Formats: sequence, structure tokens, C-alpha cells
Amino acid sequence: MEQHLNKLGAMAEELDAIGATVPTEVKVMVLLMRLPESHEVLATSLESLESIDPNKLTWEVVASRLLNEELMRREKVGLFESSTETALIFAQKKFESKGSKDKT
Repeated sequence: MEQHLNKLGAMAEELDAIGATVPTEVKVMVLLMRLPESHEVLATSLESLESIDPNKLTWEVVASRLLNEELMRREKVGLFESSTETALIFAQKKFESKGSKDKT
């Protein structure tokens, strides 16, 4: 997913460099349209966010949600590409468990 995001981001930057600026809405729409069917639920939830407040659906928000979704899916099946990714999952779990302790 990260490679996909980088590729689309680079294409948008290339277009910007030649004066053909791509509006954020178009970048987000293209990104959502190019998602595999397995991400349909996430895409639908992001699209509903846009209907509530179009300003909240930015490239950064969508990219972050997609990367988070990918990490969660990999965690479920135990597929990690690097020790950095494994450390990220561990840190996220630690943060979440600390947050739940603080609420009690």
C-alpha cells in the first residue's frame, strides 16, 4: 500500500511541477477508486466522511487510514515486512493499553 501511495503522490507532484495542479478532491477520488475490492468497507466509510465534511477528506487522512488498515490486516495474519513495522505495531498496542488504563 505504501508503494501505491508513493506512486500516486509522485505522479501528482510531477503534474504540479509542470503546472497541471491536481485538486485534493481528485487525488483522493483517484486513490479511493484504485483500491482493491478488499478495501471496499474502508473506502465506503471514507466516502461517508466526505459527505459529512468534504474538508476532512484529505490525502493525508486517507493515506493514514489506508496504512493503518494494512497494518491491522497484517497483524491479524502475522505478516510484517520489517522489524520497524513490527516495532510500530508493538508501540501502538502499548499506547492503546496505556490509554485504557488511564480511563479506569
